[in-house]
Amino acid sequence: MSDLLYNAGKLGILNGTIDLIHDDIKVMMVTSGYVPDADHSYVDEGMVEDPAHNEISGQGYARKGISGRSIIKDVLFDKIRFYADSVIYPNLKTDTIAGIIIFKSTGNDATSPLIMWIDSGGFPCTPKEINMTIIWSEGGVFTL
Repeated sequence: MSDLLYNAGKLGILNGTIDLIHDDIKVMMVTSGYVPDADHSYVDEGMVEDPAHNEISGQGYARKGISGRSIIKDVLFDKIRFYADSVIYPNLKTDTIAGIIIFKSTGNDATSPLIMWIDSGGFPCTPKEINMTIIWSEGGVFTL
């Protein structure tokens, strides 16, 4: 699988129900039990295949908010780029992480829309009491 923007995320960004700057945008990590699909919509859709039922657990893990967010118009390459600060997990020890998911947290997984799946840049990985940092691409977290 490769990185993808979920259709629910694209729709939410375009219709204004997802505000990448002001909403509570978070990252979660999942096991290989989750098989991403662009048509998945929410963190918890009530199925064993959804992200909520395949979230990792372990020392030092929790869903984390993404800070330092900005949206930049790249006129040179005719793109809109979403940037954010790195996300740090100190002393992380867990089972294998298949990838990460960016989502808008509404406080309820059943209504928290999925934005992006990422499994490039070193996934899968199995951290064993390490400081793990998610460093976004220098071209941005994603581009439109």
